[in-house]
Amino acid sequence: MIKYMKTFGFKVNNDAFEKNSWHFRNALVRANYNDLQNGIHATTKFLELFFSNLILGTEYELRNRYMHVDYAEAENLQSVNPKSPKSQFDTLECTYSQSRWKEIW
Repeated sequence: MIKYMKTFGFKVNNDAFEKNSWHFRNALVRANYNDLQNGIHATTKFLELFFSNLILGTEYELRNRYMHVDYAEAENLQSVNPKSPKSQFDTLECTYSQSRWKEIW
């Protein structure tokens, strides 16, 4: 990831990954985890927070508990339980068969 980011001119080192390795790993898992029967959808929100801290110098609190699918705290804006419908977050504008086609190619 560091090498890839450097190809775009970002000046990054391993510090953020080393300090937040557990959060980064869990954010990757959360970005790919779906349990549609229980209304749980994959979200890139936590990866975005991590990279915002890394690239933009923001100071979002990176806590693994925020990624728990049942985590809810009214005042915490980082909760994965959105207040608006899922259709407004992280959805693809294609059918299931189209998304499978993209995976093959």
